[in-house]
Amino acid sequence: GYTAAGKTGTAQKVDPRTHAYSATKFIGSFVGFAPVKNPAVVIIVVIDEPLGSYHGGDVAAPVFREIAEQILPELGVAPDVEFKPGPTLIAQTSKASLTQIKEDSSQTEQREASLPKIAARNFNGQASEIVLAVASNRAALMPDLHGQSVRDVARTCAQLGLRLEARGEGQAVRQIPEPGAEVDAGQIVTVDFGRGN
Repeated sequence: GYTAAGKTGTAQKVDPRTHAYSATKFIGSFVGFAPVKNPAVVIIVVIDEPLGSYHGGDVAAPVFREIAEQILPELGVAPDVEFKPGPTLIAQTSKASLTQIKEDSSQTEQREASLPKIAARNFNGQASEIVLAVASNRAALMPDLHGQSVRDVARTCAQLGLRLEARGEGQAVRQIPEPGAEVDAGQIVTVDFGRGN
C-alpha cells in the first residue's frame, strides 16, 4: 500500500435566493499527497452538493484514495507500506442482512460473508453499487511477466503487494521468481527488461 497525507474540507454553499449560507447545500473536499516521504502526486477532490453525507472525509477522501491507488502504480511508484493481510474474506452483495462471519484464526480457508447492498450516488446522479472486499493472507502465484512493459509489470507487482526491482528498458525478458512460484506480499521481484531484435 501507500502512505498518504491530506486535509479534509467541508463548506456551506451560499443560497442565491437568500444570500445566506444554505443549511442543505455543501461542498466536501480533500487535498492530499502520496507517498508521504517522497510525494509523486498531489490530488484535490471537490464534491459539489454531495447526496447524503457531505463531510470531506466521508465523500472526497475515499475518491482520493481510489485515484491514488490507481495512478501510483501507473507512474511506477512502488508501495511504501508493507502489506499486512488479514483473514480471507469474500464480500458478496445480497438482499439479506449482514450474516455472522465465522472466524477460525488457525485456518486460512476461504470464508464468505453476505453483506447488504449499499447504494451510493455517483457523479451523474445514478445509483451505483459498492462492493467491499478484504485481501487474502494466502500466498499468491507469480504471474508470467515476460513481454510486458515496465509500467505493466509495476502495476501487476503493486496489485500483488510485491516490491519491484526493475533492470533495463523495454519488455520483460527475465524474472525472479519464475512464473507459477508462490510469492508473499512485500517480497522483492527482480525483472530484467530488454529491447527485442
